[in-house]
Amino acid sequence: MKGFGMMPMAAEGAPMHPDDTHICRCDECVEGGFRSDDWYLRQLRAYADFHGKAEAKRVFCSRPHLLERLA
Repeated sequence: MKGFGMMPMAAEGAPMHPDDTHICRCDECVEGGFRSDDWYLRQLRAYADFHGKAEAKRVFCSRPHLLERLA
């Protein structure tokens, strides 16, 4: 389910995009992040494995330098 001001809901068991796990959308959390790059990359890979790499690259990514590391 998507709507204005709402986070997209994932199907049961489907990994969320790492940016969707940030409830707080302030610049400090989204840009700087309170989670490590390693955590972010693991979550991004899980998202890409389930939804496909093209979808992972199409969705907004607050750490675009990690998109290059999807293998």
